[in-house]
Amino acid sequence: MVEPQCKTSPYCLALTGGIACGKSTVGDLLETRGLTRIDSDQIARQVVEPGTPGLAAVAAQFGMSVLTSDGRLDRASLGRIVFQNEKARRTLEAILHPLIWEVMEQEMRRAVSEARETVFEIPLLFEKGNQGRFSTVWVVTVSPERQFQRLQERDGLTLEQAQTRVDAQMSLSEKVKLASFVLSNEGDLKELERAVDHGLALWRRDRGEP
Repeated sequence: MVEPQCKTSPYCLALTGGIACGKSTVGDLLETRGLTRIDSDQIARQVVEPGTPGLAAVAAQFGMSVLTSDGRLDRASLGRIVFQNEKARRTLEAILHPLIWEVMEQEMRRAVSEARETVFEIPLLFEKGNQGRFSTVWVVTVSPERQFQRLQERDGLTLEQAQTRVDAQMSLSEKVKLASFVLSNEGDLKELERAVDHGLALWRRDRGEP
């Protein structure tokens, strides 16, 4: 396998942060500003579509109860299993992450070869030690109170369930320490847009663009 060269490419930007912090919103904003967007969550869904080796491996490991009646992955059922059992979660990650990164690496090589500004949206970037693949990493952050509120409202979770999902990730404070640029999503959309534009200006300036 050819090693991706995004670490040395000024056109590759990694976007991460905590769950329910607003990564997707920042990804939307970057996409409207002309960046190609590669979402690892979307790839994660693609690699477990019906008929894929990924879905077959998940069903073999966790049983037919994680499939819907029409043979698709029942994400709610699988989530109840893996977020209550760290060993199960790590087993799932061991199945999916190689498949996800196979696709990601193809996109990374394409971004480098075409000198195309590309944002790679990767929730578990730091947790899996993949930050070294990128020269620039943006982290989206919010206060813990706002994070729990958004997570509960978005996914219909209890506080205990939300806590379990937050605990499954590296803390936001640790992610901030590893970031090239931090975007606070405490305010309204206009504030976030200004932060995105500021970050883009800095990123482009660093590679010698006006």
